[in-house]
Amino acid sequence: MHSLTNEQVLAIAKGNVINQQLLTLLPTLEVPHCMLTAGCLFQTFWNHQAGQPAEWQTEV
Repeated sequence: MHSLTNEQVLAIAKGNVINQQLLTLLPTLEVPHCMLTAGCLFQTFWNHQAGQPAEWQTEV
């Protein structure tokens, strides 16, 4: 297994349309230190590793 660069991590995370929408919305909430974490990233990376579409089995 190889390490991912920061750019690769961002590209994979932003490959999920739901994550893109959240990353657009979060700054408008004006919550200090607000971040996209946990399941939003885990499921996207799991799907990437499994060769599935970024939003596969993502529920909103």
